[in-house]
Amino acid sequence: MDQVLKSMKDYRLDILGISEMRWTGQGRLMLKKVEKVQPKRPYAVDKLKNNNVSESFREELSKKLAVPQHPSTIEEQWSLFSRTITETAEAVLGRRRGTNKERWITDHTWKLIDERKVAKIKREQKRGLRSWRMEDEEYRRLDREVKKSCRNDKRRWLEEKAREAQEAAEKNNTKTLYRIVRELTSSRSSSGVPTRSKDGRALLTDEEQEARWVEHFKEVLNQPIPSMLFNFDHETPAPTLNEKENGWTRTPTAKRKTGKCGNGLDARRWKEEEREAKKDMETDSEGRPKRDGCQLARSKKGRQRPE
Repeated sequence: MDQVLKSMKDYRLDILGISEMRWTGQGRLMLKKVEKVQPKRPYAVDKLKNNNVSESFREELSKKLAVPQHPSTIEEQWSLFSRTITETAEAVLGRRRGTNKERWITDHTWKLIDERKVAKIKREQKRGLRSWRMEDEEYRRLDREVKKSCRNDKRRWLEEKAREAQEAAEKNNTKTLYRIVRELTSSRSSSGVPTRSKDGRALLTDEEQEARWVEHFKEVLNQPIPSMLFNFDHETPAPTLNEKENGWTRTPTAKRKTGKCGNGLDARRWKEEEREAKKDMETDSEGRPKRDGCQLARSKKGRQRPE
């Protein structure tokens, strides 16, 4: 058991998302995975556009702030005030449903989506063909209503954003205008890395950054002249076409054409001598082939038989 625990320590369990490891009395390995913290969705502040919801939020916030409290410091006062607002928003508004890309979907459409989900479950639970067709018709009707409501919500949301952008442009409010443009185009500006000096200090002004860039390129581009230069006058001229045809070059293709090895020997001669030595070993003095020390004679039909 100790040896197993010792060997398990050598593995990178953090890569697998494992934070704790222990053995029970029966010898089973219990692994506890790291729980991922899900980010909280923002509050549904769009509900404040409704007069009834905004009035309820105002009344609930006034009731909580009317309670007498006596914070001693500014930090406690701010903490109490922010906690009161968040609790009121959690109780009255609630969290926004859906992802950031689905923020244009209204509560009415979400209600239709829930009804369509229930209709689909009922359709799958039906056994008879007639009842299944009835539930399928209800599901298809809700599906058409969901798609139609989504199109209307998206069109209404885009028109509202366009109206806000137009008002911001007329009032010369560039901050709001660019924020709306980024929301509609889903583009984010990349955060640039600050320019730093040689000692690691961040350069804040434009003059300091420009001077640092000038210094950088002076060091990179203004290099000293090397002591040894290549002499192009003593360069070996390229071989002519006649030299290539005659096999004077030593390229691999020319070597194969001329039959020359890398050490200057003739490869054809080596092959011929090898074939002659092999032939001498397989034949006798009269030129007849040998087999296991006995001579072979050819019959009239061309077959070889031992004499």
